[in-house]
Amino acid sequence: MTGFIKIGGLGIITAVMGIFVFIVWQVLPLFRSAQVTPRAEVTLAGTGQVIALGLDEWSERPFVLGADGTLSIYRAAEPTAKPQVEHLLRGDESLAIGYIDPRHQRVVIGTSTGHLVLADITFKAEFTPGVSTRQVVASVKPLGAIPLSAAKAPPTSVAFIRQDDKGTAAAIQDGKVLIVRVDGDLTVTGREDLTSLVKDVPERLVLNEGGDELLVASTNGEITYLHREGSTWTRRQAFRPFADQSDPRVASLTYLLGDVSVVLASPSGANRIYSLFIAPGDDTRRFGRTKEFPALEGAPASCEISVRNKAFLMTAGNTVSLRFATTETIRWEERLNAPARQAVISAKYDRLAILGADSRIRLLDLADPHPEAGFKAFFGKVWYEGFNTPKYEWQSTGG
Repeated sequence: MTGFIKIGGLGIITAVMGIFVFIVWQVLPLFRSAQVTPRAEVTLAGTGQVIALGLDEWSERPFVLGADGTLSIYRAAEPTAKPQVEHLLRGDESLAIGYIDPRHQRVVIGTSTGHLVLADITFKAEFTPGVSTRQVVASVKPLGAIPLSAAKAPPTSVAFIRQDDKGTAAAIQDGKVLIVRVDGDLTVTGREDLTSLVKDVPERLVLNEGGDELLVASTNGEITYLHREGSTWTRRQAFRPFADQSDPRVASLTYLLGDVSVVLASPSGANRIYSLFIAPGDDTRRFGRTKEFPALEGAPASCEISVRNKAFLMTAGNTVSLRFATTETIRWEERLNAPARQAVISAKYDRLAILGADSRIRLLDLADPHPEAGFKAFFGKVWYEGFNTPKYEWQSTGG
């Protein structure tokens, strides 16, 4: 009988230890950093300047917007093949400024003639009968051009948001802050000059997805927060996020997913996040500093957001840094052999694409299933969006 008792006792101990090991095995991934591994590499066909980098949802067709106004779409599986090239500008136009909107796979170009040229990129997976592999087909649909004003001068900063049957364009042109409203066919339905609401020389701007909130960064380092109520724009707030820096200007200004927080960087590489919240004693949401990240090695060459969570990817010098806003952590960072010019995160948050000064696009696999977790998230105070102070609280959605 004693032997049976001993065997039973050992069995219970073994079962409990097994459960403990299983729990540890399940919990450990919550405390790991992102794992990034090489996947493929594509060399650009030309040597011209690249304005922006994009990636399809399968991460098989990286594409770049060139300074000549062309869109070149590559195949990761055929790195030496000629790219699909789409010309987006007319012969009498040249690119003044441009970007690729990752939320809508849209190319937005401000031209030398004072127009805003728009084009949508769509990708479709096609399967050939009898062949097991798929082919991702890219198509580019030009949407048209919007005249920003009668001045016909090249803009220095642009933004465009489309909502169903209407759209809103914002631009800095000839030192003026302009809003242009259009219908579904991009026919202009109204214009507004908001320059009087900005107290210094405007330098860059961003527009939220609703088209009713505009942030304008000026050369003195001040950011003006403009809000539209109905058809009237008002100056809701002005703040200087880098007033403590030797150069207080804003070098990078990017909305995070959700448009509640904005990622900021200074010319010296300081990286901060300001979020909207209602401060005690106030009744209106205004921006306040909520996060401070380790400084970059200089002004960022690019800052791209994830369209899946609160992650963002920055390049500065030779360094590429993947950061997560909610937990204020660096998920992954690496120094390359060549300066990093552009970098983007795939729509599924499972790939990265990095363009270096050596004209090569590096495609990387990203494994980061729990970016909102970690020691700080579980055991420290976290400043979630909308809150006016950090709290000992954990939200699985990573607000």
